[in-house]
Amino acid sequence: MARKENVVLPRFGNYLRTLRLLKNAGTQQKVAQLLRKRGLKRASQGLIGKYEKGNIYDPNPDVLQVLAKAYAVDYVEMVLQLIEEKYAPKGKKWDAIKNVLRFNRIFGRIF
Repeated sequence: MARKENVVLPRFGNYLRTLRLLKNAGTQQKVAQLLRKRGLKRASQGLIGKYEKGNIYDPNPDVLQVLAKAYAVDYVEMVLQLIEEKYAPKGKKWDAIKNVLRFNRIFGRIF
C-alpha cells in the first residue's frame, strides 16, 4: 500500500503553485533549475512539488526568497501567507502587525 503524504499547508502550497503558473515561470523542473543556479544545490522538481502540495511544514527561507524573486512577488507578502496558514493568528494585534509590514514594504519602495 502506498504511503500517503501528509499535507500540512495546502493553501500555502496552492499559493505557490498559482504564482508559478500566473508568472509563467515554467515547470517545476525549470523552477528547480533556477534554484540550483542561485546556490540551492539540493533543489529538485520533487522539492518544488512538495512545496506546491503543502508537504513542507517549515519552508526554507532561502528557497522562499528565491521563489519570491522568480515569481516577482514581495518576500514579506509570501511569508505573511505562510504565517496566516501555519499559525492562524487572529485579532487586532495580528491585523496591526500585517498592516505595518505591508505599509513598510510599500513605503520602502517609494523612497
